Amino acid sequence: MKLLPLAAVAVLTGPPAFGQNPGGAGLDWVAIGDPGNRATLPSEAPFHPDPMGAVNYEFHITRTPVTATQWLEFVEAYAPYLDSQTQRSLPFTTLLIQRTAPGPDPRYGIIPGKEHHPVDPSWHFAATYCNWLHNGKAAEKWAFESGTYDISTFYKRPDGSRADQRERSPGAQYYLPNLDEWTKAVYYDPDRYGAGEEGYWPYPGGSEDPLVSGLPGVPGAETSAGTGELLPVGQYPGVDAPWGLLDASGGRFEWIEDVYREDGKYRRNVSSSRFSDPWYEDRIDTRFFHRSPDLSGVSFRVATTIPAPPAMVTVAAFSLFSWRRRR
Repeated sequence: MKLLPLAAVAVLTGPPAFGQNPGGAGLDWVAIGDPGNRATLPSEAPFHPDPMGAVNYEFHITRTPVTATQWLEFVEAYAPYLDSQTQRSLPFTTLLIQRTAPGPDPRYGIIPGKEHHPVDPSWHFAATYCNWLHNGKAAEKWAFESGTYDISTFYKRPDGSRADQRERSPGAQYYLPNLDEWTKAVYYDPDRYGAGEEGYWPYPGGSEDPLVSGLPGVPGAETSAGTGELLPVGQYPGVDAPWGLLDASGGRFEWIEDVYREDGKYRRNVSSSRFSDPWYEDRIDTRFFHRSPDLSGVSFRVATTIPAPPAMVTVAAFSLFSWRRRR
């Protein structure tokens, strides 16, 4: 998020909105405006034939992927309702959290130094996390079972296809972003081709060119992709999407809501540039992968349509349309 919009919000509505978003839930949100934007053109995404990125409503999305500190609260709340094997499984705890005491009242701890690294749960547990947020983080079994996604549908049919609920339930307050929402949040700019001329950047960070690989502090470094290092979130604060998103490159792949094919066996994950890849490619149209929803290894963001207070919406809209970054 840029200094001018923050300053405008601070003057007219009090403290800056950074880290204090109306989405709440203890997460840091970015507002995505300009409802009714167009989808990608073939010239903007020549390797992906289907238009994407059109969203006809305002929404918020977390500035970075969910971190170990944010995930630990969910793990501790949900673990008492799970069997012992699931309590310590990687799809649930992720690589960054370890069970330190078993039993009906299990205890967990984050691996030291990993508190702000992105977690990598299964799609199923990421979806369950959204249920928990939707239900106000209630520490009761029902709060994890429905609201956004009905977890009773999380099973494989005899023919190998999956019954998993494919899209968020009507009225869901927190959910995994779909392909259009994620694409808009990362690549869309209302002023891409000039004032009021909307479009999509080919690379994250509002860039025409591939990001420069390198660790934080290295001159010119813009992404951890290709370095082999998984870093805490927010290490490249100057490389943000036009709306203020960070870490769209590097880190881990990210779950989105969409299924990869009609049998539902796989869920899409996006951002083809990973920290461990010797190559990296963040182009808007070459970042698609898939994974079984019950496996770990993919991070995620949360989205919400919970609106900002009226004064904040007015100022944020004014800020966004009166100022844009150029590259």
